[in-house]
Amino acid sequence: MAAGMTEAGPGSIIHKKTRFGREGFDARAMTPAKALRLALARSADTLFDLALSVITIEQRHITAQAVAGALGDDGLLILLDGAEAGRGAVKLDRPLITGLIEAQIIGEVRAAEVRPRRFTRTDAAMAAPFLDAALRGFDEELSGEDEGHRPFALRFGDQMEDARVLSLALEGAEYDLFRVTVDLGSGARIGVITVLFPKRPAQKAAGHEVAPAAPCLSGGLARNALDATATLDAVLARLSLPLREICAFEPGTVLSLPAEAIGATELYAPKNHLVAAVRLGQMNGQRAVRLVDGSDGDPLSAPIIKGTHDLPQAPAPDAPSGAASPVPREKAGAGRALAKDRPAPAES
Repeated sequence: MAAGMTEAGPGSIIHKKTRFGREGFDARAMTPAKALRLALARSADTLFDLALSVITIEQRHITAQAVAGALGDDGLLILLDGAEAGRGAVKLDRPLITGLIEAQIIGEVRAAEVRPRRFTRTDAAMAAPFLDAALRGFDEELSGEDEGHRPFALRFGDQMEDARVLSLALEGAEYDLFRVTVDLGSGARIGVITVLFPKRPAQKAAGHEVAPAAPCLSGGLARNALDATATLDAVLARLSLPLREICAFEPGTVLSLPAEAIGATELYAPKNHLVAAVRLGQMNGQRAVRLVDGSDGDPLSAPIIKGTHDLPQAPAPDAPSGAASPVPREKAGAGRALAKDRPAPAES
C-alpha cells in the first residue's frame, strides 16, 4: 500500500481533519493585529459614535534605526509613554485626524477633500482620548485571551516635530510596527494609523534574566527553517498590452481583469516558481488567499495564508465571482499581479 494511503500517512483523513481543526482555531484566536482592529473600532464607536472599520493591517518588525524611515513626516506624530514596556509611537495621517476632529465637532465625517495644513497641539489634544482608549482596549483584548499577557500600558505622551526627533526619544532597540488602513463614517473617508509597539524584554525567572536561546539551539534545523520568512506574490492575471499603452500609465490608470481572476489566482515564490493555485478573499480585515485543491478545483476548508499587501478589493473566498471589475494600476499587489515577469509586445 502506498505511504499516502496509510492511516498515519500525510494524506490520511485523520491528518487532514487535525490540520483543518488547528487552522480553524488559529483563525479564531486573538492576535495582536486582531486585538488592535477591535480596539480601534470600539474606541471610535464608544467615544464619538463613529463607525470605524479596518480595511487592512500590515504588521512587520523593525529596528530602532529604521523607525524614522518607517514613520515618515507626513502625519501627526505622537510619542507614547509606557511603564515597564518602554515608549512607543503613533502616526495619524491627515484624513484620519481630520475625520476624528469632525466627529467631535460636527458629529459626522464629511466626504470632502482634506486640505493640507500644519498640525497643531489642538489636533494632538483632540486625538489623545481616542488613542488612550484604543491602546487600553488593545491590552484588554489580549489579556482576555492570554492570562500571562503583560499589558503595554502605553498612553498619549506628546506631539513630536518630526520622525527623527521621535526616534531619538524612543528607548528600545526593536519594535513591532502596525500600519492600519481604516474606513471612517461608512465610506466617507479613508485614513491610516501607524502604531509602534516596543518589543518585550527578556522575561525573568527566579531572579535571573533568561536570555533568548541561540537560533541553532532553539529547536533544530527544522524549526528554524519553518520560522524563516517566505515572500509570496499573488498573481491575479497576466495581460498583454501594447508598449504605447504601458508608457502612458499614470496614477489613476485602470485595467480590467477577467471575472475569473479572483478564483484563478496563482501564488508564486521568488524566481517565478509556482507554489499553488489559490482563491483571493478576506479574513479578519486582511487580504487572504485560500488554497485550492488541484484535483477538483474545490477550495480547502480554511484560508491559511494571509497577506498584508494592499491588494484590490475582492469578495470573500466563498462568494461567487461577479463581473470583471476594474483595478487601479497604482495598487501595489495589483501592479505585481498584472505585469510580473511578462514582457509586453511592442506595437508596430
